[in-house]
This record gives sequence, structure tokens and C-alpha cells, in this order.
Amino acid sequence: MKKKFFASAKIIFAVSLCCAFFACTFTANEVSYEETTVTVRSADSSLKLSSTDFSKLCSSSKNTSYPTQKISKDKFTLVLSKGSNSSLNPCYASSKLRVYPKNTLCFTPSDGTTITKIVFDGDSGSVTSANRGKLSGLTWTGSATSSSPVTFTCYGNSSSGKKNISSITITYSASGSSSGSDSGSGSESGSGSSSGSGSTSQSAYITTGVSENTALYLGNPSAAVKSTAQETNYLMQKTTFALSYNNVTHNPNWVSWHFCSSDMGSVSRSDPFHSDTDLPSGWYKVTSNDYTGSGYTRGHMIPHCARTTTTTINNEVFAMTNMVPQIAENNNTVWEGLESTEVTWASEGKELYIICGPYYDPSKSARYMKSSKTSTKTIRIPDSTWRVEIILDKTASNDISRITSSSTVIAINVPNTSDCYSKAKSAGYSAKTAWKHYICTIDDIESMTGYDFFANLPDNIENTLEAKKYK
Repeated sequence: MKKKFFASAKIIFAVSLCCAFFACTFTANEVSYEETTVTVRSADSSLKLSSTDFSKLCSSSKNTSYPTQKISKDKFTLVLSKGSNSSLNPCYASSKLRVYPKNTLCFTPSDGTTITKIVFDGDSGSVTSANRGKLSGLTWTGSATSSSPVTFTCYGNSSSGKKNISSITITYSASGSSSGSDSGSGSESGSGSSSGSGSTSQSAYITTGVSENTALYLGNPSAAVKSTAQETNYLMQKTTFALSYNNVTHNPNWVSWHFCSSDMGSVSRSDPFHSDTDLPSGWYKVTSNDYTGSGYTRGHMIPHCARTTTTTINNEVFAMTNMVPQIAENNNTVWEGLESTEVTWASEGKELYIICGPYYDPSKSARYMKSSKTSTKTIRIPDSTWRVEIILDKTASNDISRITSSSTVIAINVPNTSDCYSKAKSAGYSAKTAWKHYICTIDDIESMTGYDFFANLPDNIENTLEAKKYK
């Protein structure tokens, strides 16, 4: 029932010159991959994904630890994007072939590479431009328009009726040439030699490219993209956290981060609140003065105490894009109580993935802050602030495989009202535990916000965890 915007890293197809076909597994950035190296016979070469290789793209999962996005065998979208195209996150990393989102295959050739043909081969019969696709003369150079990718819908249909696509061949020409001979096995076998000066290589990956212990490792809740065309869902990736910014409410929609003991050091708080210069030109940049005299505090989403290793990293969480207007009783008591608990858990060796943000009740009229120092009234006041998190008992690697249906999860939704603490206190909670009065399920927060949290987990585990209530 969940939309999967990201998939866990899983399969890599790497293409390089003058190398024999083999398969192996390796670890990079603490994420396990399966690698297949395909024989390439000259600088004007073809990457061919055989029916066996292609079936991996179309399977719901390669293994239970690293479920992949899948594409359909009868129809999918191919996006060809220049290497520096940051508006198509995450299709823009150089020389990557990846599935993102489901049923979309992204391929990014290196600059200077000419794609001479892309063939989507059916079960049988000849390939034509009408039924399974042929592209010619796609050259990616420094002058190419990075914001204008080519999108190609691939159908497995022929004149004799619907046929599934069973293989993909990408023919490209790169600068330089190879020398020597090569050999291979399976559908990519071959022999022969080529000569010339210089050499070139090309790699293709099927992965989200999201490293473990990073903000988007478990998913991108709203499929935020770094594009001004999405001003209400603009992706910003900081050094140690990520957020979706809303240029209408002038608040983050959500902020996501990973937290463990290595994120804590001795840097003290100096309150360097500042406008975020990473926002696009022309967008209003909230200032610290916008909060002065408003009756609301600058409410951190990722807190200062979670990033104290260096002054630079600590200062980053004081960007105003990490703040929402919070009433003091919420920010300084209820919200702070869970933040302090998270610090305790991290100090004990636990590992946390946390996402939080503001909520605006659609049944209530929108409210905006009024500052005593500025005339700005464009910062919307949330009706509540929510938080969801997964807690692992210890810090280790292969986090997705270690998250099970028994893992600890927390979800809270705290009213942004002056009586939020007094209500919790009346129910028997202290200032440190007041957050427990507002425990709900991750499913509850998803229903409110429309976001899809922890989407990279296997569905059965994700669904179980999101229905659990912390006790």
C-alpha cells in the first residue's frame, strides 16, 4: 500500500574496457552490492543486459536484506540525464544506471559520450523504432543542457501483439579506444581484439546511491527533488541531514537524519541562527529576526545536541530552514524531553533514524507569525509537530538487514499549544517524559501528512513497524 520512492542499494552492473565477464560481491559505503562486469570490445561498445540480467531489474527483490525497485517487462520509462543534472535527483550522478523511482530506469553517460543506439529487445522478432525503441546521436558534452533530460517510454509491444522486453542493449562511443584482447562468458561472450591509443571506461549502477548512516538511507518521505519547479517540496541535502523545504509556508516539510554516539562531541551551543543561503535565488530567506516578539521560539527539527562534533557541523543545524515556530511549552519541554532521551540512547550505543516536521490541520484557518522587528507575515504556524524514528539496539553495519518487525519505533504528534505540557503533566508525566502522552503510530503520521516513511524497508517489515505503538 506504500509508494516506494527509493530502493535499497542492491545490484550493480559495471561496464569497463578490456575486462572479462565475472560476478562478485563487495562492500562500498557500508552497503552491500552485487557486481557484474561485462566484456566491452572497443571504445565504440555496447552494454547489453541479458534476459537473466534484466530479470534482476524486474524482480521484486534480489534478497530479503536489500529489496530493489523493479521495472515492468512490458513498459517502463528510461530517463537519459547529463551527469551534472541535479534537478533529476537521484538520476544525476555521473555514469549511473539506476531504478528510480519504480518503473523508471535512469542512465547517465559521462560527458563526451555519444549514445548511438538503445535497443529494447522483445521475446522475439526484430526491433523497430515503433515498437521497442531505437535512439541515435545522443551526445553528452560540456555544453549539453543539464536540465533537459531525454525521457523515453519503452514498450514491449510488436505488430504480432504484446511481448515482454527481455534485454536492453546500450551502444555508446566514448573518447579514446582500447587495446589488447578480451573474452567472456554467457550472453556477453566473445573474442577478438582492438587497438588504438588511450583508453576509456564506463560504469553503470542499479542503486539509489544512498549510503548507510545518512539521512535518506531509509527513504525520501515526499520524493522531494532539488528543483525550483517543486517549491513546496524542495530537497536540501546538508552535510549530516536532509530536508524538504516549503517556499509557501517558509518551513521545512520534514527533516531527516541519522544519529549515534559518533555525532556527539564537545562543541558548545552558540546560537548562530542564520538565513539559509542554499535556498534558490529569489526565494524569501527567513531571518532570526522574523521570530522576534512573535510569541514563538525557533524550534529546531534536528537539535543542536545531535551535532556537536565540529563547529561547522553544529552551525549547520542553526540554519532557519531547520526551524519551525514552536510554542515554548512544546519546544522547551515536551519536544526537548524526547530529544534528551535520544541523546541518552545514542550515548548508550544505540543507533537512530529520525524524521520530524510540522503539521497544519486542514480543518483550521492558517496562522502566520508576526514579528516585532520585521513586517514579514509569511511564516506559517504549525498546529502540531510530529516525530517518527527507528531505534536500533547497537551501532553496527547493514542497518536495513538489522531492522526487523521487532525493532523499536516511536511516533509522536505534539499539539503546538501552550497547554501541551500541562495536559501531559495532568496525565502523570514529568517534563522529561511528557512526550509519551502524545505517542501514536507511524501510520497515524503518514495518514496526516501523506508522506511515506522508511519506504526502503521490505514492505512486510515496514507495515508491521508503522502499525506499532511505543510502550
